[in-house]
Amino acid sequence: MGKKLKVGKTRKDKFYHLAKETGYRSRSSFKLIQLNRKFQFLQRARALVDLCAAPGGWLQVASKFMPVSSLIIGVDLVPIRPIPNVVMLQEDITTEKCRQALRKELQTWKVDVVLNDGAPNVGANWSHDAFSQANLTLMALKLACEFLTKGGTFITKVFRSKDYQPLMWIFQQFFKKVQATKPQASRNESAEIFVVCQSFLAPDKIDSKFFDPKHAFKEVDIQVKSVNELVSKKKPKYSFRPLHLHSRHQRICLSCVSTSNFHLFLLQITFNNPELESHPITSPEIRECCCDIKVLGRKELRLLLSWRSKLRRFLAKKLKQDAKQLDQEMSSNDDDSDIDEKESKRKGGEQKDEENAADGEEEEMEKKLAEMKAEEFAELKR
Repeated sequence: MGKKLKVGKTRKDKFYHLAKETGYRSRSSFKLIQLNRKFQFLQRARALVDLCAAPGGWLQVASKFMPVSSLIIGVDLVPIRPIPNVVMLQEDITTEKCRQALRKELQTWKVDVVLNDGAPNVGANWSHDAFSQANLTLMALKLACEFLTKGGTFITKVFRSKDYQPLMWIFQQFFKKVQATKPQASRNESAEIFVVCQSFLAPDKIDSKFFDPKHAFKEVDIQVKSVNELVSKKKPKYSFRPLHLHSRHQRICLSCVSTSNFHLFLLQITFNNPELESHPITSPEIRECCCDIKVLGRKELRLLLSWRSKLRRFLAKKLKQDAKQLDQEMSSNDDDSDIDEKESKRKGGEQKDEENAADGEEEEMEKKLAEMKAEEFAELKR
């Protein structure tokens, strides 16, 4: 039986062997390579600060992918072996001394990228370790807000715990785009996740409560609900109102064809118009589909929709023909009235007054008929 390998940090996976072959100091170098491949932030950076940088794997990747003569600074509690063209600082990122040392190195510069791959020494108490890591992330964000240029990028490691959502909310207050990702080089069983914050807003004044762990996490716990409410929920492409089996939902066929809200009739369609029922488009399959629409599939529903659109075109043509007939009748009535007027002018004498009065009554009747036909024509058009 073979010897069982230890689990945890001593486990040797493919990225461990790749780091040994390529000369990187740690397997975590491939995490930064994969993040940069996705977000392309190192190629455009001229100045970079790596917090909690030991043993220096991320600094090696930065010096390889960043432009020549770029300023790269690494900060950690423990000493880091020298790397060409990289400045090393042995400081605690939570102290004022570290901030002063960074100011001295940067002088008037502002950095384009701030990296943070720091984590506390993990012990037996997971909740304590998660809170310590969240506190460390807040301190790294505080340094990033001081030294980042406007539009800069901040990349940090976060543990997936109860403080994850409050941290994300805080990141969104300082950066335009915040995205969480887990690179392939990060172990699946690990609780770590990397947050990429892009387009730093560089506010003029920052409230110190954002960087106080007790106050920030307590305050954000209340506001997390409002953040969740802002998340847009995708609606389904087709949403029909649920219908219960009741007699009032059985609509006639003509209403289903003519109305625009045809989804109200998606339970049962009853034929009461012989013209539509005997139409050649209304096949036996259509009649069967109309009996119970609840059991139909997608193909049958498409068939019903195409049948409905064809019948709508048929009804529109029929309305146009009826309108033409009304126009012809109205024009013929006008011709008849002109003939009667000519005959009445030829008559003279005493009968002239009586005929004129009769003609006046007929004209009034014709006008009323014409108005009624015009109203019917307008209704048909509508």
